[in-house]
Amino acid sequence: MTYLIRLIARRYLKGTRTEKSISSMVIVCFLSISIGSCALALVMSIMNGFEHATHEKIRGIHAHIIMKQSGQTLDGNAIRDVINKEFPDIVGVSCQQIGQVIVQSNNSDDISSVVMIKGIDPTHEVLTSSIHKKIIHPPQTPLHKVIHDNYVLIGSQCATELNVTTGDTIILIHKKEDSSNEKIEFSHTKARIGGIFKTGIEEFDYGLMFATHELWTSMFNSDEIHQIAITAQPGTDQAALVEKLRRRFNINVYSWKDLYPALVSALKLEKYVMFFILALITLVACLNMISLLYMHIAQKKGDIALLKAMGMNIRDIRIIFLLTGTKIAFYGTVCGLSCAYIIGLFLQKYPLITLPDVYYVSTLPIQLSLSMFALIFATVMAISVTTSWLTTRSIKYINVIDVLRFEA
Repeated sequence: MTYLIRLIARRYLKGTRTEKSISSMVIVCFLSISIGSCALALVMSIMNGFEHATHEKIRGIHAHIIMKQSGQTLDGNAIRDVINKEFPDIVGVSCQQIGQVIVQSNNSDDISSVVMIKGIDPTHEVLTSSIHKKIIHPPQTPLHKVIHDNYVLIGSQCATELNVTTGDTIILIHKKEDSSNEKIEFSHTKARIGGIFKTGIEEFDYGLMFATHELWTSMFNSDEIHQIAITAQPGTDQAALVEKLRRRFNINVYSWKDLYPALVSALKLEKYVMFFILALITLVACLNMISLLYMHIAQKKGDIALLKAMGMNIRDIRIIFLLTGTKIAFYGTVCGLSCAYIIGLFLQKYPLITLPDVYYVSTLPIQLSLSMFALIFATVMAISVTTSWLTTRSIKYINVIDVLRFEA
């Protein structure tokens, strides 16, 4: 019986070529499902690309996990030893010192540039951030050759504002450690620019600077560690690791996503909303299947009555027309997803679409995901099968006697 059902469904689908009205509806259904699934896959790939690009931009500065205790210093060496012994999922630990300085060009009296300066160990910092990959001048230079002695790494916008470049001398104006709130005294330290980085985010490119622990300590007369950056192995459950670190050390531990909750939530919400809206558009495209199957069932009333009279179950007859709709949806979805994949590969190789400066990326980002394509395929097929199955319910209302009488 299964073979007979498939045979009849295949014959009915092939027979639509000779019926102009049915043939036109088949083409309309095929194209609408193809275009809908292609649009859904492309938009979701773009949204994934935006989310991935934004995360990578921010991850270029911040580590996966940050440990920090407000108003207190941390014992960096002791914490690193415990992490190395008890947390095999962690692959990088970097101690950081945080301070604020006013940056002044050696040839200017302007003191309006206030930046945050981080004291780091270059050999450890490369394990927890990708700031070394953002260095644009001198290009492809190891971080430890850029940051050493009194050489610092500054952002591109800060360098443009100060009109300085690599090798120039700058003056760092900072608060004296022993100055009181009633009488704030400042000290001056000369430093040289060892490199310039560019992340594409104004917040970092203008207001962030990196120096060695030794330079930072000599400026602020303190060797205290303010925060510890941690990098986990790929695939690690960061939320669980954060909770485990928080219980072990009893200090504030949070992931980089906690620093930008609004941005992370907005990107995730936007992706889900776009999927829902385009799924509705795909639903409208699949509704064309209702018109097609109603027309097909009306045209095959005589055949349906004969099959009923010969003893075929109504359920099996419904499956015949269900297979017809499912095949159209299957080929339409495969065609649409294939087109989306080809377009996505083309845009990845040739990023022709440029974006304004308000975005974190300069070109339209595309990230193709097989799991996402599988989800879209399953969604479109589920909608198509559901609409087709509901349409075939009209078969049970066909009166065999009346149809055979009038058909005869």
